[in-house]
Amino acid sequence: MELYFLDRNFTAISLPVDTAVSVVWALRYHECGSFTVVLPLTEGMPGSGENSAVLLALASQAVYLCDRERCGRIETLICRDGLLQLEGRLLECLLYDRVASADTVYSGTAAEAVMAALGDWAEGLPLLVEDAMPVAGETAQYSMKAGDRLGKWIHETLAVSGASYTITMKDGRLFFALVTGTDRSLDSEPGVNRAIFSEEFGNIASLEEELYREDAYSRIYVEGGDGTVVTVDRAETPEERRESYKKAADLRPEDYDTNEAYLAALTGRGEALLDAAGARYRLSCIAEYDVEPRFGTDYGLGDICEIYSPATAVRTAARLTALDVVQEGGMVRLYPCFGDSVIRLKTALA
Repeated sequence: MELYFLDRNFTAISLPVDTAVSVVWALRYHECGSFTVVLPLTEGMPGSGENSAVLLALASQAVYLCDRERCGRIETLICRDGLLQLEGRLLECLLYDRVASADTVYSGTAAEAVMAALGDWAEGLPLLVEDAMPVAGETAQYSMKAGDRLGKWIHETLAVSGASYTITMKDGRLFFALVTGTDRSLDSEPGVNRAIFSEEFGNIASLEEELYREDAYSRIYVEGGDGTVVTVDRAETPEERRESYKKAADLRPEDYDTNEAYLAALTGRGEALLDAAGARYRLSCIAEYDVEPRFGTDYGLGDICEIYSPATAVRTAARLTALDVVQEGGMVRLYPCFGDSVIRLKTALA
């Protein structure tokens, strides 16, 4: 992976650097991504062989860093133990720098609201807008408050429709685009290449399963249209009991032949609600970099992929919302996270 130091005009100020100790591109779908790069201070850097002060002064001229595929703004420089550590955010941060100066309400689809807000608050940025991909969603009103960060507001607005945005650099120019992931699960449309991750296929190095119960409940009280309340309880122990109360005004005794049938309908509604709010599994895995499906070719950030755990027979279709691309020791590894919650990659970078 060759790295290029760029100035604020996205012009290279050095020859490619290929001696990085570690490179981590933290790609995010519904938020701004980031990067961390560790370089030998006196090898492969511009002005190789010069003292640390000169190298740091030269490196500070680099406002951006790219690897031809990704580009980000350098925001932190740390010199320690003969190493130079660079940290920053990807180009989506340019819109996080823009702040709305007035309360505004946008009407239309999510895509239309985003494009209108972009015109209002991104003035002066050299952004070329690519043809917007269709973003699903009905016409609605989208409120923006004075002080809202434009990039964060766009991410939150598009996330409701499963969409996001990107800012990429091509030939020294910046392009803004709305993006929507492709469904590559087993339920995808015919003709779509599927992306399936399973130990059975040998395309993941490890699989982690986490059980989440914070949104789950094990006892539910269901109130019918006449005020009758039934209780459905699945808690195995009192300590596991988490309660919820739901109304089912659409269920009324006069719509059933017997009271037993009415109570059975209320109980059935409670069972269905417990099923919908039961404990949730989140699967995350480390994907092999050079085994199909291949990132960037067979699937990408925002795509809905299929994950299967043979050990527990848990199968889920989940959106790829976070991906860490890690280059260390001459190897490239992928650490994907599927689902709306992001698992932060913990690294021990010097």
